[in-house]
Amino acid sequence: MRVLIVYAHQSPTSFCHAVLEQFTRGLGEAGHDYEVVDLYASKFNPVMGLRDMTFFAHESVPLEIVESMQPRQGLLALAPGGPVGRFVVRRWLRGKTTRDIVRLMARFRPKDALDQQAKLARADALAVIAPVYWMGFPAILKGWVDRVFSHGFAYALSPDGWNAMPPDGFRCCG
Repeated sequence: MRVLIVYAHQSPTSFCHAVLEQFTRGLGEAGHDYEVVDLYASKFNPVMGLRDMTFFAHESVPLEIVESMQPRQGLLALAPGGPVGRFVVRRWLRGKTTRDIVRLMARFRPKDALDQQAKLARADALAVIAPVYWMGFPAILKGWVDRVFSHGFAYALSPDGWNAMPPDGFRCCG
């Protein structure tokens, strides 16, 4: 079995690090393969940025929902190279359909999140080793979950799921 271990503690002398050492030792003795993702050592960026929103531009999303996301403007915002880059993107956008734009946006997905998704896809099991701060995970781990377990990779809505949304979006409290 191949296990992905996500480790989120900044101190190599912590109890969590001792748990990590014992856990990996046990996996090795049992003949399992494992990979450790040390979020602090790798300086994983837990903050969702504009590029993370490209995961929501997915071919499974109904066209009217994608159009409401204004993908043309989003693609212009992602264009590298300042005004010259935006000029090139504007030229490319001429005559393109919304679906063409969605396919292009996949190229702008953040590499660090894609790398983590690839590690997760190769694993048979996932283990998380982290402290609990005020009844929650450390922010770096929460950000890893938010960015890695993205739409189109970890979940997607069916057409019925999209149609079940209220016409004016999400509502809360009546």
